[in-house]
This record gives sequence, structure tokens and C-alpha cells, in this order.
Amino acid sequence: DCAFQVHCGAEVAHGDLGWHRDGPNSVLHMAIALRGRRALHVASPPDGRTVPGHDVHWQAPGDVYVSSPFAVYHAVEYPQCAWSERVVAVQCRFLFEHGRNPLANVAAGRRNFA
Repeated sequence: DCAFQVHCGAEVAHGDLGWHRDGPNSVLHMAIALRGRRALHVASPPDGRTVPGHDVHWQAPGDVYVSSPFAVYHAVEYPQCAWSERVVAVQCRFLFEHGRNPLANVAAGRRNFA
């Protein structure tokens, strides 16, 4: 499963960050920055809100990271930019067939993988 993320327009930062955890298909996830700069904010508070001291990782074109956004709260910061300066990144995750997700029990809070 690969998804392209494209951003242009208003800045997304500070109070506008969309803190979240990804679904089970992002238990192992690779992101590749293709164009522009963006920042990955990572925190692990129980309620998913930003906390002082959370980590910020800026990415430039060509940067790659592997993570598990299924397990941690995170948000992406984007600068204000025109279409000609847009930010582009590709997200690579597992692709599960409908009804065949081996991590569904984990996401539902169950402890077994059956």
C-alpha cells in the first residue's frame, strides 16, 4: 500500500497539528520525502495531545524513515507554500486484504493473533 501526500497552501503547525495514531497496516511504515520540507512530530502521551519536549524530525527531499506510527502519536507539520513549492512524500505500508488483517485483534485490544 503506497500513498502520496501532497501539501500546498496554508501552514500546518502548532495548534493545527492533527495528532493521531495510524491503523494496523502501519505497524511497519516507510516514508520518503520527494519534494519540499515537512516535519514529523512524535509523542507518546496517553491522550494523544502534544506535550512539551516531544520530538520533531524535519525531512528534506531524499530523506527516508522507517517507523511504527501504529504505536505512537504523531503529526505532520507543513510550511506555507505555493503549488510550485508543494511538499510531496510517499507513505509505504502493509496492504491487507479485507477481513485478513493479522493485527486486527491487537487494534481491538485483544491479546491473541488468532
